[in-house]
Amino acid sequence: MSYNALDHLADLTQYLNLTKLFGSSIDIYYSNWLSWLFTPLIAVSLLPGIIIIMLYVTSSLLYIYKLHRYRLLDAYDKDIWDTGRRVVSAIWDALGWIWHGYEINGIENIPPGGALLVYYHGAVPIDFYYICSHILLYEGRLINPVGDRFLFKIPGWSSLLEAFGVIPGTVQSCAALLRKGNLLAIAPGGVYEAQLGDNNYELLWRQRLGFAKKKMANRNRRANAPDVDNTIDLVQVDGLVVAKIIKHCHEEGSSAVDVAQGVLLGLVADTRLEVTNCFPFPKNLDENFDEEDYQMEMMRHLRKVNVDHLHVGWYQSTQQGAFLSTQFLESQFTYQTSIEESVVLIYDPLKTKRGFLHLKAYRLTPQAVALYKDNDFGADAIKTHHLSFESLYQEIRLVIHNSHLVNALLCELSEMVPSYEGSQYLDLGTASVLEKHLRSLTDNVDELLQDTNKFNIYQRQVVKQQQEKQKYVQKRNLENTARQARGEAPLPDEDITKVFKPIPVPPRLEPMVLSAQIAAHCQQVSLFCSQALGKLFLSEALQQPQSSQQTVLKAMEAGMERKPEKKSGVESSILSAIADGDEELVRAYSRISLDPTARARQLDERIVNSVCSKAHMNIDRIARLISQAHQIGICFLLDTTGSMHSYINGVKEQIVEIVTRLEASGCGIEGLSFVGYKDWSDGVNHFEILPFTKSVSEFKSFVATICAKGGGDFPEDVLGGLSRAISLNWPQNSGTKIIFHLGDAPPHGKTIFHDGRHRDDYENGHPRDPPLEELFRDMRLKKLMYYFGRINGECDRMIAAFEKYYGEKIETLDSAEVGNILRSVTESVMRNS
Repeated sequence: MSYNALDHLADLTQYLNLTKLFGSSIDIYYSNWLSWLFTPLIAVSLLPGIIIIMLYVTSSLLYIYKLHRYRLLDAYDKDIWDTGRRVVSAIWDALGWIWHGYEINGIENIPPGGALLVYYHGAVPIDFYYICSHILLYEGRLINPVGDRFLFKIPGWSSLLEAFGVIPGTVQSCAALLRKGNLLAIAPGGVYEAQLGDNNYELLWRQRLGFAKKKMANRNRRANAPDVDNTIDLVQVDGLVVAKIIKHCHEEGSSAVDVAQGVLLGLVADTRLEVTNCFPFPKNLDENFDEEDYQMEMMRHLRKVNVDHLHVGWYQSTQQGAFLSTQFLESQFTYQTSIEESVVLIYDPLKTKRGFLHLKAYRLTPQAVALYKDNDFGADAIKTHHLSFESLYQEIRLVIHNSHLVNALLCELSEMVPSYEGSQYLDLGTASVLEKHLRSLTDNVDELLQDTNKFNIYQRQVVKQQQEKQKYVQKRNLENTARQARGEAPLPDEDITKVFKPIPVPPRLEPMVLSAQIAAHCQQVSLFCSQALGKLFLSEALQQPQSSQQTVLKAMEAGMERKPEKKSGVESSILSAIADGDEELVRAYSRISLDPTARARQLDERIVNSVCSKAHMNIDRIARLISQAHQIGICFLLDTTGSMHSYINGVKEQIVEIVTRLEASGCGIEGLSFVGYKDWSDGVNHFEILPFTKSVSEFKSFVATICAKGGGDFPEDVLGGLSRAISLNWPQNSGTKIIFHLGDAPPHGKTIFHDGRHRDDYENGHPRDPPLEELFRDMRLKKLMYYFGRINGECDRMIAAFEKYYGEKIETLDSAEVGNILRSVTESVMRNS
């Protein structure tokens, strides 16, 4: 091959000209090589770069629209994203037509109801973007694509994904979307299709069947079928699941603070939900921990070992049945809307420790689901849906299922382990369980009362605003009449809603939840007490010196002959068991009482029937004692000197609020009294006393007249006021008697009650002060309970001195916290019950 220099003459001439122009500062051959290298890369990357820019422009436009969407609510009564979607869809449709000459044929073949669209993903699914925009513009239908989880973590894409309905699809959520008549789009290969391939695309991509499962899950519903509640009549839980739940809850959820939760796996067969496996939520404090990734990873591992991996609900531990809350309802609503058949299992570790397996299944009712979908928890919405606290959720019948081999093993173990017949009924364990139930009940009642007060305030504000509206309209009409009389034009009509802004309605969901929780606590207390009373009376009888056999025979004779003598503990135990209809408990009491060793003798039916008629007498006696303890007599002891001037109005409001709440709580107020004390220098105005009265209005009227004035030095006549309160004529029928003391200064006597920093005219105490020992002795004799409302720290030494003679620690309460004061009063009632 010969070299011809004339062929390269033009290149040489160009090189010489460029050399003269730029000198030696540029390498012409290197620049030509770079141009040859990067031109194809730039050409290939141009379209993807434009697409990425378009995606971020789209997301930015939607974000700006999201900020101003509330201004468009008056113009658009439909989906607030509708206008934003159409704007960006028009931009994308124009890009497809200008850049690619994109055309779509066969849109008319898409069915009117739910349909599954399968598309090719590739590196960037640009075809899918164009078809989504085109169908939205010309058909008005939104295609919901299934996106990978990493899309939801890309900065700036949240508005884009929300507007176009991208979902991280599970089988259940996608099936629910199809049942609602929506369009669902899935790429079988997902982002894996970004790998290099050819034109021979296979729909069955690497045996991935997720898109087929989602369509098959919708096979039992018509495409345009209405969205109805999927009824579950029975929850069948495998014994393995129960064992796992018990193990997890006892390890992590046994305390009152920690709550153990986990995922339920299984399948649905007609109206029966079979729970075949579960796994717990880990207690991970790492901020980067992704709970959703953990769940998906666990289900993938279970799928690999051929274990049921379909998500059918969740479980949670609870303490004393206190599981119901707004967060609980929201979580279950999310589960039921994404997985229609889902349930929640509630497990109580404390009751299980007592020998009673507590595992229940719950679902939200259709009315509650509809209310949550509307996201309106006002009184009108609740009334429209015919919803009450009794119909928020429903309990589903639950059975525990074991295989035949497991049942055979259990039968064999029952023969190997000796059983103590009847002993399972003898666990007393009442104090802690009942106390926790009552404490939770008291807290819930207090919260419900606060919500009720908020709603009452709202109603008063609405009435006041209506009156102001009427006055405004009347004033406007009179002004227009006067202007017309003067020949002037009337004032233009104004929108009265702009002048008087609507008062926001307090949501009524929280009071409904509290009411449901209170009802659950009351049911548990009633059930527990009916079972525990008989055990307590039985334990009392066993401590008596006479034999159990003689005790029971005497009880039977007293019941049959209707003798008025007091029945023994065993008799009361038998009567309570018969009244409750618990035949097993009757037989257990009878065998143990008649002959603890033989366990063979049975009660005669004739005797049981005779004693049965006397069963109600014991219950009535208990009820009378409890009702008597609920009768409250309370005396408010208040420092009314000038030092209380800055506190007196607030303290009086707190006293009235306490009485109002006590009256609304259902506790019987047997008597209310007030003792106001000053100092020795005030003479005839030394004390202001209201004797005990049952009239709440009379008490409130007296308190309203109290004012803070008088006093001399720093200490006050506290001991004189306390003596007047103790010597009052306390109600005899009151089972709970309370002195509630509020003050900001101690008694006279710097060596005992204060540190001497302030002036004290009686440094060693006033000569007429009653001795502390006598005061608190009289207080104990009258069974008076003493509480102190702390306003400042000046009375701390006084309380320490009082405790030496009171015999126990005096509870000091913040006088500004009405809830804590009321809770302490209620606890006093419970202790006296």
